[in-house]
Amino acid sequence: DGMSSPSCGISADGTAIIGTTVDSLGIGHATIWYESTGWTRQVLGEPEGYESCDYGASSGYSLNHDGSKATGLPWDYCTGKAFLWTPATGMLDIGPTRGTNISDDGSKIVGFDHHNGRRPVYWSLDGAVATGPLLLHHEDDYGEVYDVTSNGDLLVGTGYPYGTDPDITGFQAF
Repeated sequence: DGMSSPSCGISADGTAIIGTTVDSLGIGHATIWYESTGWTRQVLGEPEGYESCDYGASSGYSLNHDGSKATGLPWDYCTGKAFLWTPATGMLDIGPTRGTNISDDGSKIVGFDHHNGRRPVYWSLDGAVATGPLLLHHEDDYGEVYDVTSNGDLLVGTGYPYGTDPDITGFQAF
């Protein structure tokens, strides 16, 4: 009933792993494996009405501390989105383009959106409601937020600020 690809993330308490499962048609779907079920997989599904892109429907990237919230990338007709998943809501589209990481406390998702290239963004979460994507700086900055502290207070990534020449300055950490 399909194969599994390498995992991408693990919950802070070590009880859940997120990654992508490839089904019998070769389509990848975001998946969580829980220790409590003997590491059996739970395919997260996609938002209603979404169509996969080539061989990808969704990819799982990150879990909060206990695996009760997840983020990653669902595809809708080859347009990448960011998702928030909870057991109660299933997979929710929270906007363009990818949720790369989620804080352990589940208060922030970080990643990027597309606007003339990648822009570093984050989403604030209140339960299963996401506000964002919120830009870190100027709307024409280029980059990605890669990680977030466990309480969601500090974000880290790379990019180059609007108005600078990346050939001269290169990418900068923030």
